[in-house]
Amino acid sequence: MLKATLVTLALVLRSAGATSAQAPTSTLEGTVVDSSGGVVVGATAIVVNTDTNQSRSLTTDGAGGFRFAQLPVGTYSITVTYSGFSDFTQSGVVITIGQTVGLSITLTPSGVAETVSVTAQSASPLDTRQTAVTTTIDNERIEELPVQSRDYLHFVLLAPGVVSSPSGAPSSTTSTLSDSGFSFAGLRPRSNMLSIDGLDNNDRYSGASRTELSLEVVREFQVVSNGWSAANGGAAGGAINVVTKSGTNTFHGDAFVFGESGRLNAPPPLEETAGIKPDLARFRGGVSVGGPIVRDRTFFYTAVEREQTDGQAASDIDPQVLSTINARLASDPYAPLGTRLTAGLFPTALTETEWSGKLNHQFTLRHSAMVRLAATKRDETANAFNTGGLTDVSARGSNSTGDTTLTATWTSVLGSGMTNDVRGQLATRHVDLRTTAARGPGENALTAWAACFSSAHWTRFLPPGPMQSGRCSGRRPWACPRLISDCSSRTTGHRCRGSRSTLGRASISRDCPRVST
Repeated sequence: MLKATLVTLALVLRSAGATSAQAPTSTLEGTVVDSSGGVVVGATAIVVNTDTNQSRSLTTDGAGGFRFAQLPVGTYSITVTYSGFSDFTQSGVVITIGQTVGLSITLTPSGVAETVSVTAQSASPLDTRQTAVTTTIDNERIEELPVQSRDYLHFVLLAPGVVSSPSGAPSSTTSTLSDSGFSFAGLRPRSNMLSIDGLDNNDRYSGASRTELSLEVVREFQVVSNGWSAANGGAAGGAINVVTKSGTNTFHGDAFVFGESGRLNAPPPLEETAGIKPDLARFRGGVSVGGPIVRDRTFFYTAVEREQTDGQAASDIDPQVLSTINARLASDPYAPLGTRLTAGLFPTALTETEWSGKLNHQFTLRHSAMVRLAATKRDETANAFNTGGLTDVSARGSNSTGDTTLTATWTSVLGSGMTNDVRGQLATRHVDLRTTAARGPGENALTAWAACFSSAHWTRFLPPGPMQSGRCSGRRPWACPRLISDCSSRTTGHRCRGSRSTLGRASISRDCPRVST
């Protein structure tokens, strides 16, 4: 059982010129000039989120510039007013995560027109302040592109220079814990950084994601392949910056259900199932809803999703080999262990529940807060690790993992040129790993053959060395050029006296090699 608790506190103080690839927000900036091209100093700029009707205002500086930092991602309208000039309004300004949108606004004298309205966004598609190589996966792609597992992190593979990591799958035989599942520019999969709403979500040991989020919760995320700020730290590879959905002034919800049956699948071509099609029944359903608690001030968004999968798998051990090994394991001195290799199909199961809730509140025009609680519970039976083709069901792993994360953010606008962002997180993780066998060692075809060379206590610990002088003293005896077809060894201390054994064409009778633990 592995239990871990993580407490994170971040205090971020940003000036008007500061940018960050890891912040879960965006920036809107621009310059205000008159019809002759002269800068307008002291004009009032008001930006309004069209989904929540929340607004912020400031005045242009000595160069006629304005900058709204730490804006939540979304769609905005901006209005600029100045005495003697017509009001300017531009709507439909969409800003995405980590982006700095620049506008150029021209005011006309009030005698020409009372109000100038622009409905098309005229922002430059090139972010001149961005120094990192980034790819943004927006909400449309998340909702429309198919993904079997409904894991939003699979969309990271859409970014250039990112490849899938084989060891990231739960079926890995090299580790009982999965890594992040992808590699940036050939770097280790555990060297990546994943942040949700600006706070770390990495497992400290394996680099995998801790709390999993439902696809319904993710609004968009940014993949930073190269060049992200060293001030963020935490990874030598790439960074994934995720922002979750928030409620709006309009109630909105979704419900879904997916199902899969093994009756519609073809028999697996690479598994020894004796011509029997493995059973499979997969069900995944969920619901999400968000809306206002107090219009223009307090909003909520919550979602829950659950998967239940019942299937079958096979160990792929040849029946003749299995019979030979079991006959040897049934004889002394291994019979008391009761360990036997199994044949045919055996059941596997997966149950996963993901839920989260988010609350946003605007205290004043300058102060706002966010609180999010999320949890994941995943139970996988006989298919979590040690799932190689020659592994018996007794050695296959089961995994029970529970994650809970509580995050909070307090954002303050200190002036036209500075914002303050305080983020905190409390996260816990419980991991329980075990093999299927309740007693004795889990077996596979290879370790069972090792019983011919040592006592059951030393089955997995044979001394290194090649086959020399008619004996096999290799760490893995099954890797020697010729297998001893029969060995009825007996242990005496750390040495074993062997009866006559057939090794290729040579018949020998000698001491077995020293066994070291």
